Amino acid sequence: MLATNTHSSGLTTAQTSTPTSQVNSSTHPTAPSGLSAWTSSSGYVFPPIWSFPPFFTQQPNPETCQHQTNLWTNLILSWARFHRVFEIAVDGGSISTGTSIGAELNGVGENAGVGTATRTGTRTGGRVGVWENERIKRKVGRDFARVLMDALVRNGQASVISPVQTSKTSREHPTAVLLYWLKPDEWASILYSWIVATGQTKSILTFYDLQSSETGSPVHDLPLPLLRSALQILIKQNKAQVFKSTGEDGETDGEGVKFV
Repeated sequence: MLATNTHSSGLTTAQTSTPTSQVNSSTHPTAPSGLSAWTSSSGYVFPPIWSFPPFFTQQPNPETCQHQTNLWTNLILSWARFHRVFEIAVDGGSISTGTSIGAELNGVGENAGVGTATRTGTRTGGRVGVWENERIKRKVGRDFARVLMDALVRNGQASVISPVQTSKTSREHPTAVLLYWLKPDEWASILYSWIVATGQTKSILTFYDLQSSETGSPVHDLPLPLLRSALQILIKQNKAQVFKSTGEDGETDGEGVKFV
């Protein structure tokens, strides 16, 4: 049972946390009474709190802000996992993933096109971005988005792709992060289980084979840095070997993985 306290903002604080691997679209943060979950045409169920206008503005009360940040990071990971989104960003153009299928603008801040979310996977029809709720005409601003990215990185739920130096604080804030709705060790386990189940131990696969949806790979479209992290774990477990392949001209033309 959750212990809750309500502050003047209307946000309800709750002492709870959700492991990255268990985040899913059915996890609904506490919201003021009268609000209900909303299902987008893609099938993703946004929690009631996403329809509460103050949720999109960083709250001044430290305790409320901490709880608000926890709700947002859980929501981001849940939304990203459902839509198979690996990267989110502010202040930029497209961000490519491992196979760079495409990118879709996802408004953050005051001006159009200042935020992006890379889109991969199959759930693309009618996808609604997490940063903005057009139904209540609210969106997350740049500064708050960076606060949320900072929190994801601090919690080990993301890694920085692109930092920006701020003149006021002389510290780096992420403008783009790689999301860990599954951690590298979890991806490693999923990948190796698939290799064993499909009888591909002792086989040699290219990175393209692993990242292509045509092969049935469970890590299809996984960004290359995340795929490499997963493979490094398998290498340390003596379950995989990575090597560079050489073409007829003697030049390196790619990398391959042998699973053992």
